[in-house]
Amino acid sequence: MTVSDKKTMQEKMATYKRLVNYKTVVWVLYLCAVQLGAGLFIQYVPIYLNNILHIPRGITSTINTLQTVAIFVGYFFALYLAKKLGSIMTIAISTIICAPLMLVMANAKMLGTGAALFAVVGTILFFRSGLANASMPVQQEVQMILVDKDMRPAFSAVIEIALSVVGVIDGLFTEFYLLKTQQGYANAYIIAAALYIVSGIVLILVFAKKYKRILRDSHASEESK
Repeated sequence: MTVSDKKTMQEKMATYKRLVNYKTVVWVLYLCAVQLGAGLFIQYVPIYLNNILHIPRGITSTINTLQTVAIFVGYFFALYLAKKLGSIMTIAISTIICAPLMLVMANAKMLGTGAALFAVVGTILFFRSGLANASMPVQQEVQMILVDKDMRPAFSAVIEIALSVVGVIDGLFTEFYLLKTQQGYANAYIIAAALYIVSGIVLILVFAKKYKRILRDSHASEESK
């Protein structure tokens, strides 16, 4: 390794060391926890609806379409929620509120059959998808404000690497343990709900007081320059 290569490596290591602090570590852990929970059930929703709840494929397709609409609705209300609740509270509350909806999904067999079941499941998934995405634009901006401008590309890279690792963990866990039985499809919602509640509470405890208006303060700082 040449002197130039050593210097470049040292610069890279110094950059990543600057990223390691309490708030960035907690933020990455929050994202990983939410992604870990979501990865347990999102791609298996059609299987759960068709094979476990015996909802016809045509109805499942309609429900999936409604979830896409919910994403748009969630994005539409993101700014409004951030102004009313504050950026951190918007993210945390939307995460926590998803939990009871997922617990209902875990016990959806108890909701009956036929049109009533279709309507309830469709409504639950619509609101879960909308809530999960209502904070997404706010979340993406917050994570960029947590670090200095020159550190944002490196921070984004760290987040993507962490989420990739979580994806691998999700895949291995579901394949070799969780989905070995049909009950695993329901248990996935329970595990995800627990992760959502814990991660949302941690976010409030760590960030809510100091960073409640982080976006407003950041924008004001930018305008004053």
